[in-house]
Amino acid sequence: LRVIYFAPAPKYYSVGAESLCSRQWYRPEWAMAANCRSGFLEDRGEELARRRDITEYLLGLTRKRTDFFVFDPFAVLCGTSEGDCTPVRDGHLIYRDDSHLTGNGSELLAAPFETFLRSHQLLN
Repeated sequence: LRVIYFAPAPKYYSVGAESLCSRQWYRPEWAMAANCRSGFLEDRGEELARRRDITEYLLGLTRKRTDFFVFDPFAVLCGTSEGDCTPVRDGHLIYRDDSHLTGNGSELLAAPFETFLRSHQLLN
């Protein structure tokens, strides 16, 4: 038996129907907070700090066990911005709420996950 654990992805608290960034009849786009208008940005450093302990623990397990693997989607789902993470790619949201991917978001992970599987000889 082999276990593949997905490390924590960035969370986007401003995404989703219940967030304060969702456009409503009583909340037009111009009335939304600046982080909503600028791509639902989350601070990269804060997101890395939020997941630091669990990520270090998981990586420690990979060093102790030959049947435990960690796939880290963070870089793909955070984006390429230096200081911030954004759930917007090519004008489309890749998250449907703070922690669940849309179809577009899932597709972004397909190639990196396949590469991960092949690099660990988990896929023929």
